[in-house]
Order: sequence, then structure tokens, then C-alpha cells
Amino acid sequence: MVLRRSFCGLLMLAAAACVSPTIPLPPPEAPSIARGAEPLTAHLAGRNVEPNAIIVVYNLNTGVPRDRRVTGAQADDNGNWECDVRYAQEGEFVSVAQEVNGERSSARSFPLRF
Repeated sequence: MVLRRSFCGLLMLAAAACVSPTIPLPPPEAPSIARGAEPLTAHLAGRNVEPNAIIVVYNLNTGVPRDRRVTGAQADDNGNWECDVRYAQEGEFVSVAQEVNGERSSARSFPLRF
């Protein structure tokens, strides 16, 4: 009887662990921002994201053609990443999110300050 209760208790604990909420993926920290090598580009360098995360950068300037607003990178094994944003001008905003195993963080927006 004691063994049966222990087994039932263990089973209930395992079931509760399966339905417990997971910690959401945090948005990336503010990247360092510099002028890019090409005209009208900004170079972003970030760190402290999940290893090998996909980084999605969205230029929030509605004057930029839709097919040129999105760029990104893949973080290295240490969570560092770099990418260039085209059609970037100082004072405009970009949003940055990370994606790991199909889960995407909320986006965080940053002004481009060179």
C-alpha cells in the first residue's frame, strides 16, 4: 500500500511538471550600433542571446520597401551575433527578436544612434 501511494504521488508530481508553464524566451539586449561599411546601413552587434538563436531584425521605417525591412543573423555558440540593416538612418527604430526551436521572444525596439 505504501509503495502504491509513493508511485501515485510520483505520478502526480510528474504530471504537474508536464503542465507547468515554461519560462518565455527573453528579448535580446540592446545591441551596439555603428555606421555600416555601405551607405545607408547600420551595423548591429549583440550578445547574450541563446546559443545558435536566429536573430530577426525589422526596420520600422515604413518608407523602406517591405521586402527590404527584414534582416537577421544566427548567433554563434556563445550567443553573439552581428548583422547589417539596410536603408538605415540615424534616429529610426529597429526591433530585434530571437527565435529558438520555433519559439520567438517578444521584440524589443531600439533607436539607431551612431
